[in-house]
Amino acid sequence: MGVYQALRGHLSRLFPSDTVVQERYTAFMALLEHDHNAHAAMAELEEIYYGQLPVEFKGLQDRYDTLSGHVREIINALVTVSSKPCTDLAQFYRMIDGFGRHLFYQDVPDISPPFALAMDSSAAGESELTGGKASALSILARETGLAVPRGFAVTTRAFNCFIDANKLREPIDAQLARLDISSPRSLEQTSQTIIEMLRAAEITHEVESAVSEMAAQIWPPQSSNPENGNTGNADNTPAVAVRSSALGEDGAVSFAGQYRSLVNVRQQDVLGAWRKVIESKYSPRALNYRVQCGFLDAETPMAVLVLEMVRPDISGVMYTRPPEGGNGNEISIHSVYGLGELLVDGRAMPEVVRVDRKTPLRVSRREQGRQTRKAVPAKGGGTCLVDLAPDRARQPVLDDPSALALAQAGITLETLFDGPQDVEWCIRKDGTMVLLQSRPLRARTVRDARALECTFEDVAETQLASGGRTACAGVAAGPVKHVRTDGDINAFPRGGVLVAAHALPDFARIISRISAVVIEEGSVAGHFASVAREFGVPCIVGLEKAMKMIPDAAVVTVNAVENTVFQGESAPLLDNPCAVPRPLSDSPFMRRLSFLMRFVSPLELVDPAAGNFTPTGCRSLHDIIRYSHETAVNAMFRIGSNRWFTTRGVKKLDPGIPVKINVLDVGHGLSDAAAREKTIGPDRIQSRPMTALLKGLLHPGIQWGDFSHFNWEEHDRIVMNGGIISPDDAMFASHAILARDYANLNLKFGYHFVIVDALCSDAFPENQIRFRFSGGGAAMEKRMLRARFLGSILSWLDFKVNITHDLVDGVFVSGDMAACNKALEMTGRLLGATRLMDMYLKSENDLDRFVRDFKNGIYHYAGDL
Repeated sequence: MGVYQALRGHLSRLFPSDTVVQERYTAFMALLEHDHNAHAAMAELEEIYYGQLPVEFKGLQDRYDTLSGHVREIINALVTVSSKPCTDLAQFYRMIDGFGRHLFYQDVPDISPPFALAMDSSAAGESELTGGKASALSILARETGLAVPRGFAVTTRAFNCFIDANKLREPIDAQLARLDISSPRSLEQTSQTIIEMLRAAEITHEVESAVSEMAAQIWPPQSSNPENGNTGNADNTPAVAVRSSALGEDGAVSFAGQYRSLVNVRQQDVLGAWRKVIESKYSPRALNYRVQCGFLDAETPMAVLVLEMVRPDISGVMYTRPPEGGNGNEISIHSVYGLGELLVDGRAMPEVVRVDRKTPLRVSRREQGRQTRKAVPAKGGGTCLVDLAPDRARQPVLDDPSALALAQAGITLETLFDGPQDVEWCIRKDGTMVLLQSRPLRARTVRDARALECTFEDVAETQLASGGRTACAGVAAGPVKHVRTDGDINAFPRGGVLVAAHALPDFARIISRISAVVIEEGSVAGHFASVAREFGVPCIVGLEKAMKMIPDAAVVTVNAVENTVFQGESAPLLDNPCAVPRPLSDSPFMRRLSFLMRFVSPLELVDPAAGNFTPTGCRSLHDIIRYSHETAVNAMFRIGSNRWFTTRGVKKLDPGIPVKINVLDVGHGLSDAAAREKTIGPDRIQSRPMTALLKGLLHPGIQWGDFSHFNWEEHDRIVMNGGIISPDDAMFASHAILARDYANLNLKFGYHFVIVDALCSDAFPENQIRFRFSGGGAAMEKRMLRARFLGSILSWLDFKVNITHDLVDGVFVSGDMAACNKALEMTGRLLGATRLMDMYLKSENDLDRFVRDFKNGIYHYAGDL
């Protein structure tokens, strides 16, 4: 900037013209509008955070973008209002915004080859390429020599290429941004729309060729080997299983049962099966689970495993540590005849073999299962159920040598992957053991209910049911909901106890609503049992006749430590250490959101007189909003107080009550006589909205003297030590910008702030009052009581009210100017009556009484307490 331009800018600030003042006023009005909208956007994010309400991250990103955009416009308006470049403030905004946006940062998806990788290649062990399931299987096969099926992975890059080639990223994101996971209808509609997009999309020639060539390389026509139990196709190639392996799956979270797997697929149908697995990424339950876990859609591109189909004699799941929690030395092996789908889908009670980890390994105990049918590959593809021979159903499923061999493999995998493992396996008729999957075991060992000092002797309530096995330890209560259909799932009440015949994976899509689970069939090795452990939901499985013994709609207490269910809410159980609520605030979603909120809502800049009240002191978007608002108000008042600017000046309004109000007239807000006065009385106000407000504040029923039972010592402590300085300081002054039909009052009573923005005119078809009240010197619970009092009265005055913690927003709209003025007068009375109410409002009874009194024209309450 040249010297001349700098001098001109400096002189325009010193000697502003009427035009400059109007420009600044216009910018100030825009700043106030963006300030209002920014607070609303911030309150929405805080409602999600403090209410622990998981939302799709694209929706969260849109909300953040809205907030950030308003903050950016606030800074732009402040440049005009203050007639300064605000370089430091803009720089800190970019820095803070950059930190916040780190949560939403996404790499540009890689759409280059390889699109398919053989499982025995070293590259297949890279999870970024092949996802969690495939990479773990590749590593264990290459580094341990344990048997796994032959096969390959269709990489995440193939998925990215498919999405990119069909230009699906933006329309998918647009659908996700509107998703409300609390609404089953929204989940279903969003899922259906996205899946229809995927079905209409074309698989690129590059991906199709890569898959076909890899399949031919691994399984040439002569490779079928019926002796190994493979099911073959007419062209003499083995059938395959096509399984999900998304990035993030089987890692920090399991995604157990959320995606689709297809078995006994003909090789010529692999691409169609791949597309179906891709579609399952957007099923309602997978969408809900991913959101609950805090992942962006783009963070979980789908790789797909294509493995040679094995016809197993026995299948199962092995946990190398107790999955229900604890640090025991037992390895548990859950076994069923045939394919494992009945086990993981919760439709069979498996045999459980416990192996003591001490050297030498030994089978320590067995728990008999219940199985009358088994799943086998069907002749035309897929699976079917066949009856078990009665004599075999009564025999042990897994013999001791096989159990010990599996246990030894589990210990090997623990060493390889540095932690307890959840292993999926099968055994062929010839006794060959084949591993199908190994993933981290996400047992809640850090909060093991069995290790706590929990006693259950004092329970007086009637016991309704007992038995089964603990899938996730804990205690919880709620109303019972029997779940039999999809409609029952959709209608499941928040905080309910789910009772069902089978533990279906679809239950995962309502996991945030469930307080406890009781299942008649199924096992701790099922997919839903894994999800229950991840989210800390007390869960009992295998409790026979549970639906008969536990009535629908009854309130019950579930003790998933001792596997009992009691009628009603049992205080001894719910007060027990084992009933510690699940830490929703520690969920993956909330951990990620808490990172974002560090740069959104903390308010450090409370005191304008403090040394950190500068652009470089801003540490959050809230700080920037607060700094900008205070700076803009000060800048507007400095315009009027400039002694060379004689059109109008800042006046000190003495309303006759202990409130300082600096007044700036921007258009016939004061009478002509006020031009010659520095201090004015209410009679000089000709702004109609301000006149109405003052009439309410000056109502004779409002007492402005000391409260007889008010703790001034405590108030002084808060004032002096809580970030607010002496009551005589200028920061306690309130400000008003007035025009004939407009008033913007920023009113400060101690530690809380009020903004009343009103436009009341015969010239407008719609008059509007906007009200905002926040803060206070008392504890949050008292401030929230006062917020509810305000909300009750404002609603009575026909305001549309929104309350978020201690923040009250109200909007009054009317075509009748008289009604607008009456509402302003009553708002003035309300402000006078509630200025210190948070200090003495203590209970619901007080709240109800004060509301009744106000409606009856009584505006002073503290002296009666």
